[in-house]
Amino acid sequence: MQGSEVEGDVGAIETAALFKDSRLWRLAIGFGLVMTSPIVLIGSLVPFGEYLGFTGQQANVFFLAMMPCSILGKVVVGGLADVAPLKPSILMVVLVNMLVWMIFYTEPSYTLFLVTGALYGIGIGGAAPLHGVSIGLCFGRANFGRAGGIGGIAMVPLLALASASSQVLLRETGDYFAGFLLQIGLLALGGILLMSVRLPGRAGAAS
Repeated sequence: MQGSEVEGDVGAIETAALFKDSRLWRLAIGFGLVMTSPIVLIGSLVPFGEYLGFTGQQANVFFLAMMPCSILGKVVVGGLADVAPLKPSILMVVLVNMLVWMIFYTEPSYTLFLVTGALYGIGIGGAAPLHGVSIGLCFGRANFGRAGGIGGIAMVPLLALASASSQVLLRETGDYFAGFLLQIGLLALGGILLMSVRLPGRAGAAS
C-alpha cells in the first residue's frame, strides 16, 4: 500500500505493507549513510588532529565550533523543512558533509580545521529534522513511529559497519585518507538514494 501524494492524507498502513515499501528502505539507508559521518568523525577527529600536528586540546576545539552551528542547523533547516520542498535541503546536507571530508583530505591548516567544524555542524545538524519530516510526508502521522522504527533496522548495522571499516582502513593503510574517501563515497550513495525517493508535496505536488 502506498501513501497519498498529499501530506496529511495518509491513513493507517499495515506493518507488512510498510516493510514492502521501497521508500522506507531508501530513506532509512540514505539517511543512515549520511549519519555514518558523525559516528566515524567522533572516533577519528582528535587522532586526526594530532596527525596534522595539533595538540589533543586544540583538536577538541573543533567540537566547540561545531556545537552552536549544529543547533543552528537543526533550527534553520528544520524550519525550512516545515515550509519548503525537502530535496534541496537534503542535497545541501549531503554536499556539506561531503565537503567536510574533502577538506580533511587536503590536510587543512588549524584555522580551516575549525571553520570545517562550524560547517560540519550546520550540515549534520540539519540531517535529523529532514529525516523526520521525510518520514512524516511519506507515511503520515498514523504510521510515523512504526516507519521510523522499521527503518532503524537498516540504520544500525550501517553505522557499525562504517565505524569498523574506518578503523580497518586506518590500520591497513597507516593514514586516514582511504577512510575519508570511503566516507565521501558513502555520502554520495546516500544522496543518490534520497534523491530517488518521490516525496509527497504539501499542496499535492511532489517535492
